[in-house]
Amino acid sequence: MFMVKPSNDAGCILLFDYRVDDQDRSTRPDQGPGGDNIKWIFAFPVLILAAYVASEWHRKEILQLELQLEKERGRAQGLEQALAFHRQQYLYEKQHTVLGLVEEKLMERQSIFCSMLGSTEKRLEIENDLLLIAREPALAWSGMESSFRNIFEKDKTCAGWWSRDKSQNGGLMWFYLEYWKMQLKKTDG
Repeated sequence: MFMVKPSNDAGCILLFDYRVDDQDRSTRPDQGPGGDNIKWIFAFPVLILAAYVASEWHRKEILQLELQLEKERGRAQGLEQALAFHRQQYLYEKQHTVLGLVEEKLMERQSIFCSMLGSTEKRLEIENDLLLIAREPALAWSGMESSFRNIFEKDKTCAGWWSRDKSQNGGLMWFYLEYWKMQLKKTDG
């Protein structure tokens, strides 16, 4: 008589009760040649069943582990996508902030250029600052350095010495600023 009982930690427990002195048996282990081995003939089907039950339990356990692994992979992929999105968002915000700073610096530079009282030294300092900004890795796509040099060399547009509105000065610089803003919008997608 046998019984297979599932267990949480060991897979299954095989309970086997073989009684050698059972009166219903026609063959006793102590009778005839190989009589001691007869009990294994009766135990063999039980052992096969136990092995099958254990293998099914392990198969289910492996399946559960594979499902958990797949869930973790999906979660990791989701986290990677979220991280990439946040990196891209951060880069866009940084580019946008730097572009705002560039606009301010260019307006200040052009105002000094157009002013009769403007300091050449201050204008050159602003131009050097702008060239340093152009080397910022976040702005690698823009080609700003050569554009700045072009502005410094060719943008002579001034509203007039009486104008206090800095946005009235410059021509080429506004063209480049609009171009950079359009490029930034394209990179944002």
